[in-house]
Amino acid sequence: AQPGELTPLDGTGSGNSVVADEGGSATSTMLVSPVLAGGSAIVVIFHSDGAPHGMSPGAPGVTSHTQLIARLPK
Repeated sequence: AQPGELTPLDGTGSGNSVVADEGGSATSTMLVSPVLAGGSAIVVIFHSDGAPHGMSPGAPGVTSHTQLIARLPK
């Protein structure tokens, strides 16, 4: 991945979607290989259309809404 490029944590976009329950709660556990580089960021995106987007983050501000950005220490 290039700097600033969004890439699914699972590498394929097939296993990185989470669906919340009626109360809005959800959990997810994911093992990432290879190890993420220091300074990388994990971005959590909400899709307002309710669809999994696979390798694409979706249209920013239309169906794709960033909820959290966590930068890994270098």
